[in-house]
Amino acid sequence: MTLDKGFSVITGETGAGKSILLGALNLLLGKRADTNLLKDSDKKTIIEGEFDLSDYDLKSVFEKIDADYDTQTFIRREILPSGKTRAFINDTPVNLNQLKELTGHLIDIHSQFATYDLFNTDKQLQIVTDYAVANKELEAYKKLYKAYKVLQKEISVLEEEFSQIQQEKDYLEFLLNELEEANLSEIESLDLLENRINELANAQEIKETLYRLSDNFTENELSVDNQIIEQKNNVAKISNYTIQLNDLHQRLNALQIEIQDIASEAVSIAENIEDNPELLNELQQKQFTVEKLLKKHFCNTIDELKSKEEEIADKLLKFIHSDKIIEDKKVELKSIENKLKETAEKLSNKRREGAQKLAVEIQNLLKQIGIPNAQFQIKATNLSDFTENGTDAVEFYFSANKGKKVQPLKQIASGGELSRVMLALKKIESDKKHLPTLIFDEIDTGVSGEVSDKIGDLLQKTAHKSQLICITHSPQVASKAAHHWFVFKETVDNQTVSRLKKLNNTERVNEIAKMLSGNKITQTAIEHAKNLLVQ
Repeated sequence: MTLDKGFSVITGETGAGKSILLGALNLLLGKRADTNLLKDSDKKTIIEGEFDLSDYDLKSVFEKIDADYDTQTFIRREILPSGKTRAFINDTPVNLNQLKELTGHLIDIHSQFATYDLFNTDKQLQIVTDYAVANKELEAYKKLYKAYKVLQKEISVLEEEFSQIQQEKDYLEFLLNELEEANLSEIESLDLLENRINELANAQEIKETLYRLSDNFTENELSVDNQIIEQKNNVAKISNYTIQLNDLHQRLNALQIEIQDIASEAVSIAENIEDNPELLNELQQKQFTVEKLLKKHFCNTIDELKSKEEEIADKLLKFIHSDKIIEDKKVELKSIENKLKETAEKLSNKRREGAQKLAVEIQNLLKQIGIPNAQFQIKATNLSDFTENGTDAVEFYFSANKGKKVQPLKQIASGGELSRVMLALKKIESDKKHLPTLIFDEIDTGVSGEVSDKIGDLLQKTAHKSQLICITHSPQVASKAAHHWFVFKETVDNQTVSRLKKLNNTERVNEIAKMLSGNKITQTAIEHAKNLLVQ
């Protein structure tokens, strides 16, 4: 389907398949895919749209989402049989957030149910903010508001934490003293401590064994050293008989040196072994204390216990300075609050100025589309506290009848009046944003033929700046379009399929005549259709 510039309408019987188009376009916009709607869920489904962006400066948007820019941009969405989806911009894979970032600048679809969004005061506030071009101020406000709430939370957490420490102060001090008295900094690990205790506990046996080794190796007549010397001399006597004994002699010589070295090292170790019952008792007591502390603080290692000691010390130190810490935070909070007030005021001023102008524009447009006595007001009030979107609350007020007091839009507007308010808003939004494509789904619901004619005129004007597509059941609206598409059903191989056809002039006359008179087209209806098309 190749849609033209300007104003296009899509008509057809209810249930003919017009919603298929909106479903496909919504998928391109990044909406959630519902595999239950697919004709054949066992096959991959592909939706692809081509967009001519030559008249729009959108390079910065492509840079933001890290996609390749092209004046002829292709957007593709694939739905796999598994239910997973993939999205592509100019064949570059993108996630749904990137897809939405771009398509938000390309298409605005207004569905029938979206009209009721106007009852939402948050939506009304966003409409006013967009119209007032105050999103820059809103972003600045939101940044400060986030910092303000984070700092508020931080102060609250600190106050709660210090209150808890106040209740536990004596116990925390006891725990810290207990840990400090254990002198954990002197202990590298439990294994090393246990090794030192074993050494002290068995010092006498270690010394005796090592000295005896030294004696047996080098000090007595039957020592290993003397026996090696004797055997080395015996081999030396016969070494002249064959060169094969030279290597054996060298090995005996090396063995003698190794035996003497072992004996010397054994003596050295024995002399350095400390036999100190008092130190042994001290270390055993320390081991007992540390093991008790490990169990008490649910720790597995000395390092974990040291960290626990630091944590408790930090808590108590912070508590000592708690008043100063909280006071500094409150001073910082007050500074942010002042900036927040200033930013909120700028945002409010811009919104209020925009709200007045927007109300006048909407009222004037409503008078053009069949509500001659329309009154439209946007009432703004100041909130007592900061909110995520500022310190403003706005609500749309409306009256369709002369002498009737304005009331909140959600309480008074009929379906047809609400559709026209939305159309007026979309016309104004289109003029400001200059979106490439606008799509309306039965925006003319619930209005008379005369009003439909006026709505068609407004849509026609709006289409001068944007590609505008309108799904309609109104012959008056359909006659205003430059291009007319017809959706219909037919049966092929016992399967019902939806078809789409662009109508020529003759076909347009017949379609509009059928919309006027029903399935039985009369000559009067044909003449009426021709008159509508030439207006």
